[in-house]
Amino acid sequence: NVNEVSKALLLLQEVEWSRLGGFLFERQVEETKWQLNYTTIAINLIADKLGFADPTYFCRFFTKYTGLPPSEFRQWMSPADQKANPLIS
Repeated sequence: NVNEVSKALLLLQEVEWSRLGGFLFERQVEETKWQLNYTTIAINLIADKLGFADPTYFCRFFTKYTGLPPSEFRQWMSPADQKANPLIS
């Protein structure tokens, strides 16, 4: 049935977009971690650099995926902790 094939293709497309979205979120979190660890760039500028128009939303996004707001993450990390810390992959 053509209608069933169309529905199956739409479902597959949704799954692939979901995977892509997850990959992009993960990449943004990893880039943020790197920026917070190895630069002194202001958090609002990191947010802008990663395409977030609203720094407040960016902070909520980062906190959701790491459990810490960007400012606390930056303070929590020290050069000695960078290799042993499980939040840095």
